[in-house]
Amino acid sequence: MRRKKRLGFAVMAIAIVILVAAEALPGIASLFLTLGAMLVGGVGMYLAFDDTERP
Repeated sequence: MRRKKRLGFAVMAIAIVILVAAEALPGIASLFLTLGAMLVGGVGMYLAFDDTERP
């Protein structure tokens, strides 16, 4: 459980790096990188904050 939480925070950090990279690109590429960062961040939040127990 602890390992999954750390992985989630690491994935959210990667999403922040993707957002910073998206700022440097012009036009539509920035839009797609921003959408990708939102998707990656959502997966990270799921991993970090999902506290349901598996049987």
